Amino acid sequence: MRAMGLWQRFARFIAEPLAAPLAMTAQPAQKFAIDIPLELIEAMTSQGTIAPRISRDQALQVPAVLRARNLIAGSLGTLPIRVHGPDRRVITSTPYLVPTPDPEIAQSVIIAQTVEDLLFESI
Repeated sequence: MRAMGLWQRFARFIAEPLAAPLAMTAQPAQKFAIDIPLELIEAMTSQGTIAPRISRDQALQVPAVLRARNLIAGSLGTLPIRVHGPDRRVITSTPYLVPTPDPEIAQSVIIAQTVEDLLFESI
């Protein structure tokens, strides 16, 4: 019987409307804003327009871009690649890229170069 009394109180609480709607009255003590000088915006965006693309060679002159390219392309190039058939079994009789673009170049190098092209050319 005691559980039934709790259930009835809960149902009555849900059914009763709130006496007054809750309102958010607290205002933040500080306001946040970023004031960027117009000269800086123009310098970053080439007079307010989107800056033109730079070449791959120019991008690789930046040490952070070079390091990021080496980490991403090198890591993905060394991952093992498996070819699965329709029955989800691993097929070992075929090379990874059929046909191999250049038998003189290791498969990991081909994958790393492909990943680099995807990174820089957005294909």
